[in-house]
Amino acid sequence: MGFRLLDNDGALANSDSALFDIKPGCFEERPFFVDSIFTPQECAAITRQLDLHDLAPSRMMGDGDDGYVNLAARSSRRLAVGPALKESVFARIDAAVDKARAVFDIDARATLNRAEEDLLLYGPGAGFGAHADNSRLAPGAGQGTWQLALPHRKLSAVLWLSSGGEDFAGGEFRFLNIGTERDQQGICLRPRAGVLLVFPSHPWYRHQVLPITAGQRISFVGWYSCDRGAG
Repeated sequence: MGFRLLDNDGALANSDSALFDIKPGCFEERPFFVDSIFTPQECAAITRQLDLHDLAPSRMMGDGDDGYVNLAARSSRRLAVGPALKESVFARIDAAVDKARAVFDIDARATLNRAEEDLLLYGPGAGFGAHADNSRLAPGAGQGTWQLALPHRKLSAVLWLSSGGEDFAGGEFRFLNIGTERDQQGICLRPRAGVLLVFPSHPWYRHQVLPITAGQRISFVGWYSCDRGAG
């Protein structure tokens, strides 16, 4: 598959801005980081503190002047969460993301900072089409050329509060570019409550959320920048 990444001015991005010099070959060995950081019981307790009726539209980059998403591409909803609860959850997420730096060869001297976060609910019929977290397809440049749109996003993290097959049906998380010789359709992950998934925000990690057919899928998501500092 041909692939190019452009910076915001349309020039070819260098390997540093493209993301940590990650090469396609490493995807076959360990393409992402997974850790269980909450028990299902803790996830249930967190969910009980949420108002599942306090919903707002999701957002997606480049979707009109207001930034709100086209529901044909993404139909999740944003959940409100109090600052104390949010920070208590993300304290554990942040620590696990820092552990993931070794998987992606991020220098120990670099600082990972949470740049954005959200709490999402997918109900019946909701899903999220194929996308990359820091880039969009470059207009008129073909399917293999991506425009770097959110360069501060280096790592993406998803913490599931609900489990596929128990709390909801459908809603699998699918990486489209990562697979094996036997499985050319990518890797499909079934969410489990308390499990954290961390992966680069780069377009090589293009992914989608398959439509929910029943129940509710709830997840915290965060995006992390990387400050390498001087020297």
